[in-house]
Order: sequence, then structure tokens, then C-alpha cells
Amino acid sequence: SQDEELLFLHGQYQAEKDGPFLGLHAGDLVATMLGGSGDAFIFALAGRYLKQGVDFIRTPSFRIRDRRTNPDDSSQDVHVIADMAQADEEDFYPITEKDLQFIYITQAWPAYERAMKARMAYTQRLAKVAHDEVYILASDIAPREVFDKKGKRKSVTDAGLEALEKEESLRLHALEHALGELDIYRDIFEPIEGIGPKLAGRLISAIIDIRRFPDEAKLMSYLGVHTIPAGDTRIFPRQRRGQPANWNSTARQALFLLAEQANKRPGSKWGQELRY
Repeated sequence: SQDEELLFLHGQYQAEKDGPFLGLHAGDLVATMLGGSGDAFIFALAGRYLKQGVDFIRTPSFRIRDRRTNPDDSSQDVHVIADMAQADEEDFYPITEKDLQFIYITQAWPAYERAMKARMAYTQRLAKVAHDEVYILASDIAPREVFDKKGKRKSVTDAGLEALEKEESLRLHALEHALGELDIYRDIFEPIEGIGPKLAGRLISAIIDIRRFPDEAKLMSYLGVHTIPAGDTRIFPRQRRGQPANWNSTARQALFLLAEQANKRPGSKWGQELRY
């Protein structure tokens, strides 16, 4: 991933200045971007070295962009991050145990989603097989071994489906446990009627860290709930054919599902808000 490359190149960058790169030791400082595809790698490193005296710091991408010679050229970001960390660490946020919990959820939700989609796809395939068997069993080449002596269909357990259901359950349990450790879930998300671990997991894994955004407008745009001008008024954006959507589809879908939950719970706070 890009973040793994950044961290690796940071070692090369330091090696050029200070000699051979010999790994991480107490007193070392690891600087990287806040959020991104390399969070799993940072999670593994910090989980191993954080308690050994190695400091990990991250900075939002908009601060890195402000330091570039060319704002649109990210090829030298590794050097920009290294220079920023050496010049002023106030531009960075330290990684704490709480940050590791957030990073874990950004990995736990996609893992659950993949398991869920695999189970759904397999279930649909079984349904298609069952549909086709209606015609196959009426022919002379019907597989008689699936019938008992009285001509009734035997109950057949599908091991593949059982395995997928078990994995999905384990992934959901891991997500629920991780969310239960977060105060932001217990204090903010859980009290809202209609938001459970699945919706909260979607939002947290999509946003990653609210400090990635310089202001509220950028966050709203990322979520896809900003407004755009349309004549004398403003409207919510919608995806048009042939035009890229500049918002995070996972986050926007989570907010859509939250509104659906409110519609199904007219007595809830947000259900009443939508009704009026």
C-alpha cells in the first residue's frame, strides 16, 4: 500500500542521512499520514512497538498537501512527512491505544462486510440450484439419492453455507466487541435509536478519524450530505451517469440506512424530525 511504501521509504530516507536502518527501538519516531490504506500496517507496527518506547505520530493529508512544492504532486510525500516531523511535531497527532481501537474497527467492519456478502452470494447460488432442481427432478435423470424410500426429499446440510455463516457471526462478534470498547460508540452512537454496531461500524470505518478533515464543510462533503447550488436554491448532490461521485459511498449509505431506520421508528427522535 501507499502508506507502507511511505514508512519503508522513510527508513531509506533516514538511512541516507544517519547510516544503516536497523529497525525500531525505544526513542525512535515513526511519522506517517493520518488514515489511508496503510492503517493495517501501522496498526501492526504500533501494536508491537508502542509499549517498547517507540513513538508513532500521524498528520492529516491536507497538512501534507500544504507543504508540497506542487500541491498536486504526492510523489515526494515521504520526504515532506519526514521534514515536517523533524521541524515541528505539533502538526502531528500521537497514536495512542484509543487510536489503535479505531484503526481496528476500520479493518473489522470491511472484514465483516466481506463475510456477509460471501454468505449472501452463496445463499443466492443455493437458491438458484434449488430453483433449477424443480425442473431436473421432474425428469428421468433426477438424482434419486436425495429422496428417502417414501419419495420425500431428504434434509441435506450444506457445509459451505454453515462455514460462511459461522465466519460472518465471528466477524460480527469481533466488530461488536471492538465497538463496545469505544467511548464514542457507547456515548454517541449507541444511545441513538436505530444505530447499532453495523451502522456505527460503517460510519467509523469510513470516516476513520474526524481529525482528517480541516472543517465541518469538508466532512459533510466527504459524507455526501453537503448541498450544491441549483438556481435560487441548494440541493443535495446525486450521482449522475458518467460523472464521478466525490463522496464516500459507504458513509453515505450508512446515513441513508439511518434515515430508513428513522422512518421505521416514527416514535424515535429522528423519526419525529423526518415526519415534520
